[in-house]
Amino acid sequence: LRGSTSQYTFADVGRSACTCIALTAASMFLRDQNVTSSFLDRMIAEGVKNYQKLVSSLGKDSNQSSSVEHLSAEEILQKDKGILFPVQSSIGSGSSGAIHQGVLSHDLENPLGMKALLEGICNDFYQTRKRSGDPVGNDEWIAVLITKTPETVLVCLPADSVSPPSYWLIDSHPRPQLGLDTSYAKLHSTMDTLLLSLQSIFPPTDLGPDVPEMMAMMYNSFDLYPLERKKSALRSE
Repeated sequence: LRGSTSQYTFADVGRSACTCIALTAASMFLRDQNVTSSFLDRMIAEGVKNYQKLVSSLGKDSNQSSSVEHLSAEEILQKDKGILFPVQSSIGSGSSGAIHQGVLSHDLENPLGMKALLEGICNDFYQTRKRSGDPVGNDEWIAVLITKTPETVLVCLPADSVSPPSYWLIDSHPRPQLGLDTSYAKLHSTMDTLLLSLQSIFPPTDLGPDVPEMMAMMYNSFDLYPLERKKSALRSE
C-alpha cells in the first residue's frame, strides 16, 4: 500500500520530521486501524505540521528549535505534554514509559534482537492487562516506534482479539532499493514476516574484526518506544 508523498516531498522540513510523522501515524492508527493511501498522505502532511509546531514552540520556550530533529520519541512526548499527540501514552513505568534498547543481529534468537524485544513488549503488555482485569485490554493494539539513527518507522502489533493476526509496518521514507519511491504501509500475517521486512531496511552491519565490539554494538543499536491508547481516549468511546 503506497501513498502519493513521502517525508521528502516537504524538502528540508520533511527530512527532519520522521519521528513526528511516526508519532502522528501512531496516534491515527490507535484511533482507527483503517490504513489507506489517504491515511499515508495525511500522516505525512500532519506529521510535518506537528514537527513545525514543535520547532516553533521550542524556539519560543527555550531557543532549542535547531535540536528538534535529534529528539527521541520519548523527548518529543515529554515536551509536547499531550497537545500535538493526545491519543497515545507510552507503555512502561515512569512518566516517560520504557524505552527498549536493542542491537541488530543476524541471530534471530539474540535476546537483544528485534524479535525478542517486540515479542517481549507484546507479552508484557497483555499479561499486565490480564492481571489488572482490564475488560478492553485484549482489544487494544500496540504501536511501536523503531529508531535506528537517523530513521524512525512505525510498527503496529495486533490485539489478542484480531484474527487472523496482522502486523503493520508504516514507513514515511521512500525505499528505492525496494522499488518504493513514496511512503508505504505493508501488512504481514506473522511476526516473522514483519521481522524480514524490518531487516530489509535495518540490516545488521558487520564492521570487521578491527572495530571494537562495543563500537560495533553502538553502530547497530536501535530503540523501541511502545505506545498504547490513553485510557481517557478509551473511556470516551
